[in-house]
Amino acid sequence: MYPCADGYVRLIILNSRQLAGDACVGSGEPNVLQAEHFDHLLGRMSIQADILDPMFAEFFKDKSKLELAREAQRRGPRR
Repeated sequence: MYPCADGYVRLIILNSRQLAGDACVGSGEPNVLQAEHFDHLLGRMSIQADILDPMFAEFFKDKSKLELAREAQRRGPRR
């Protein structure tokens, strides 16, 4: 869960395409996320605290829950 402008949002990333694509659009996606190592859950977990958490916290901080929910719905599920 990450703080946003009017509460908290929960982000669930189930696959590498979600991480490298939609989740990082507009959040200053670092080049490190392009490494093949992060195609797998354990690889992503290895950078959770140092890279992902700060990146998402910065991205969400000034957006409302409604704004984030609408954008997530607009993008729809990715497979």
